[in-house]
Amino acid sequence: MITFFSKIKFIIPKEEKSRALHIINENYIDFRSISISSNDELIVVPKRFKIKKLEELLSNNHITYNKVIKQGILSFVYNNKHRIGFLLGIMILIISSIISSKYVWKIEIYGNNTTTNSEIIENLNKSGFSLGSYIPNINYEDLHNKFLLNSDTLSWVSINIKGNVASVMVREKIKGFEDENTNKYANIVAKEDGQIQLINIIEGKKKVSIGDIVKKGDLLISGIMDSKTEGVKYVRAKGNVMAYVNKKININIPLKAEKKIYKNEKKEATSYIIFKKYIKLNKNNTQSEELYDIIEKTEYVYLFNKIKLPVQKVTKTYIPYEYEEISYSYEEAIDLGIKNLNSQISLLEKEATIISKNIKTSYINEIIYIDCDLYCIEDISSSLEFYVNKK
Repeated sequence: MITFFSKIKFIIPKEEKSRALHIINENYIDFRSISISSNDELIVVPKRFKIKKLEELLSNNHITYNKVIKQGILSFVYNNKHRIGFLLGIMILIISSIISSKYVWKIEIYGNNTTTNSEIIENLNKSGFSLGSYIPNINYEDLHNKFLLNSDTLSWVSINIKGNVASVMVREKIKGFEDENTNKYANIVAKEDGQIQLINIIEGKKKVSIGDIVKKGDLLISGIMDSKTEGVKYVRAKGNVMAYVNKKININIPLKAEKKIYKNEKKEATSYIIFKKYIKLNKNNTQSEELYDIIEKTEYVYLFNKIKLPVQKVTKTYIPYEYEEISYSYEEAIDLGIKNLNSQISLLEKEATIISKNIKTSYINEIIYIDCDLYCIEDISSSLEFYVNKK
């Protein structure tokens, strides 16, 4: 580690070692350290206010020595005072070292098997916790609750911080298993409008019949079961409800349009984020976003290429472009619209069975309109959780 101040040591040859030791003791020269090297040389590191005196004593007594200066931070900074980038780096390092003890530098995740680290990190960010979070302000109970509400795959979380490292322990939900002490239940509701065609109940109470017309959000299968013998019982409703659903796809293709043409020149702007505060190094990032596409790259700054600092370098690349007008014939626009429509229908067929489709085309003000009316059978069931206070 570089010392804050310069450190000066005197290396005295073995022939002069005894005389030098005598002079040091006789004149009460305070030192930081004194040792003998492998070559039997005397190595003396005097305290700062004794350096000049020791040098004078050795010279006056004709004792040869080699003076070695180990540069400290102050000297190092002074010698590089004209290097703006270097000084900024030193400032970032010093500021980070001073205030970083109260901020999260590293997040470690344990206990996950199917849920990825990136998904957990994203959930933490949504819950208000990330690298650079101010440790004294963390409300752990509130953070844990928000985290679990934002997650569909995790049933438990515990966040512990030691030093600057946050250890995040999670427990994943086991499919088909519910904790017997849980107060969390669920209804099955309609995720869209439709006419009921088939009801398959695994758990819960049926609330609709075949042929019923339902709206989005209507109750299909209830998680509340009431009987004369057992009284009220709460469950997580499970099942599938198939329904006729009407879907519409609307596409428009103008015969004249604008196409983006990129220019060769590029501009870059660099900023640093220190604990969520931006520091801009140049003015290029004030360029109009209407004339440029912007590619943003964010990476962490590492000390000695090993220690990850709570500092991020943000590089924005500005790629200028201009618009060029392109034209389609009527036939080309129709062909392009049909291809777009078929692509959307293919995606829909992965979740629904299409019964019929009606396609209409129209041409108004040099724009081709393609309207598709679809009827299909689809599972419209969606789980909606509710809570019960057990006393």
